[in-house]
Amino acid sequence: MAVFLLGVIFLIFLISFFNWILSSNKKIFKEKVRLVIIFVSLVLALIFLIFGLYYFSTFFISLAIWFFKRKLFFDFLLGILKRKKDPSMHALEAYELLGVDKYASNSDIIKKHKELISRLHPDKGGSSYLSSRINEARDTIMKERENGGEKSD
Repeated sequence: MAVFLLGVIFLIFLISFFNWILSSNKKIFKEKVRLVIIFVSLVLALIFLIFGLYYFSTFFISLAIWFFKRKLFFDFLLGILKRKKDPSMHALEAYELLGVDKYASNSDIIKKHKELISRLHPDKGGSSYLSSRINEARDTIMKERENGGEKSD
């Protein structure tokens, strides 16, 4: 009975502490607290398993998995399942994708980028793949011009 009471007190403490953290805007601090909650929950689950209190250990394992799965687990799975894409787009491909020539000014490139994104953005019924490629094309051209000194504005 005492172990159950300690578990309930710990859970109330965790919930109130986590709610306090969520009310603040400290993103890094929230991440650290989340990792501490995962670690403490796993340690408590292990202690309960050692003493044969399987119901309590199941609760703390579930709590740890819930906090863990929110970001790290899905990021890990997506990292494994995602295809590795080509690290960078070639400049000629970027110009072709935006529909501008190599001698277009930066303002023309930005104007064309905005026009394409406004038509192809996923929020407006477009494709997320195409809009990400358009953004990548603009970034590639701008980076090439910064590095190559070809600023034509």
